[in-house]
Amino acid sequence: MEHTISRPAEWRDIDALIGNTPLINISYILGLPGPLYAKCEFKNPTGSHKVRPYAAMLKAAEKSGKLRPDSEVVDYTTGNGAAAMAWLCSLRGYRCTAVMPDGLPEARYEQTRSYGASVIKADGPGTNVAAARARAEAYVTENPSGRILLNQSDNPENAIAFEQLGLEIYEQLKGKWPPLATFICGFGTGGALTGTCRTLRNDFSTIRTVGVEVDRSAVLWASREGRPASPEFHNIIGFSPGAIAPIMDVSFVNESALVNEEEAAIWTRIIRERTGYWVGTSSGASVAVAARLLKKRPNTAPCLTFLWDVGWKYV
Repeated sequence: MEHTISRPAEWRDIDALIGNTPLINISYILGLPGPLYAKCEFKNPTGSHKVRPYAAMLKAAEKSGKLRPDSEVVDYTTGNGAAAMAWLCSLRGYRCTAVMPDGLPEARYEQTRSYGASVIKADGPGTNVAAARARAEAYVTENPSGRILLNQSDNPENAIAFEQLGLEIYEQLKGKWPPLATFICGFGTGGALTGTCRTLRNDFSTIRTVGVEVDRSAVLWASREGRPASPEFHNIIGFSPGAIAPIMDVSFVNESALVNEEEAAIWTRIIRERTGYWVGTSSGASVAVAARLLKKRPNTAPCLTFLWDVGWKYV
């Protein structure tokens, strides 16, 4: 579906819609010893945190001159990034193509198309980002002068965008006592973990970061344990893609925590029933690890995690 736009939207107007999401203490309503602060990134336009890095990557491409009015914007993504990219491109007047793994929930493809973007499905299961990346690179190579690959796994603007998220968190927690002790964060490209940590380490000098990985695809955990990594397909979309992206700074991760699909699904349901927030299983995975730590190690409180995206993207 093509969208006709008479005038590209100004970035100042688009930026006013992005970020400044609520930060809430959900420990009591979830029955946890807490405090557990949850940054509600599903409140962003298109329903996830991914609108932050895609706005940053598009702005940088425009500023560099690589992105022209007649360019076609391309990237590989498991869905949240696709929708964010498609929406932003529709506002700025660019053609857009999202290359996505086959086998994702149909809602992800339909949301992306609803903003006027084209979708190419790459072979491989829903968390096989490598196949989608290879297909996207090949697609851009077919017309290198007319297409631009944003390349979220390698693009430094991805992580830089989340430094602002860290600043938001600091402003929202400023003056609260005790200070933030633990940041619990899953990762795909690692942009959110890396950028947020850059800021949080400046404001909370003793904070520890727990990197959340799906047990069937725990590449960083395996590396640290000296074990061979054999990543498998799983249904916690957006986490543990089977490789560490170049933009991720693994030195920020103080310890790894594994979560399985059943545990993530249980906590996703608990979040929905207690808070009324219909979030996805990546949020459930994050809260599952937070709950485990708070119950076993009270000194990890106060904790911070993200409610990443809306739940209908998993249907």
